[in-house]
Formats: sequence, C-alpha cells, structure tokens
Amino acid sequence: MLKPIKFDIVITDGGESVPLSVTASGTDYSAYEEKFRRSSYFDLIGYHYRAWMFVVWHALTRTGQTELTYDEFEALTPDVDYETNGNADSPLGQTPPSGTSPD
Repeated sequence: MLKPIKFDIVITDGGESVPLSVTASGTDYSAYEEKFRRSSYFDLIGYHYRAWMFVVWHALTRTGQTELTYDEFEALTPDVDYETNGNADSPLGQTPPSGTSPD
C-alpha cells in the first residue's frame, strides 16, 4: 500500500517563485487511477514523471493550494522534493527487490 507522501514544491511562474507543501494520500492515488486507468502504485515506484506530477497536482487542487489545470501545472515543471515517514530515500518506504516479497 502506498504511504502518504509529503511534497515540497517550488513553482516559478513569471519570475516569481512560490513554495508549497502538500501531502498526497489515497484520494490522490485513486484519482490518478481513475484518470489514467492504470495502477498508481507501479507508475509511482517506476518514477513515471506524469504519475508524480498528477498526484502532486491533485493533492494541491484538493487542498485548495492551486487553481492551475493539470496541463498548466505540468508545463511549469516545478521542482519537487518528497519525504515519507522518515524515509526520504524511497517515496513508498522500503520496497523489496524485484522477485521478492515483503515479510
């Protein structure tokens, strides 16, 4: 299961930098799956750019921190840092190597 992910974002629009912070959760992952008809889990652990940008955008929209459309947000290509429950090395926590299963 995907853990909540805290994103720190800096959007630069017209020369002005706007820092934002938002936590993406299940609602945002499900919105990705509804929109793209694909698993958010595999796209996020595969570091697919569109998956990360959509989840961040959806969380920002859900919390009222942006009025940008997804296309406008993606075009800005914001700088994004993330942190998850004390494990900033992996956005999903400890992910087992391919071909193994978690304990």
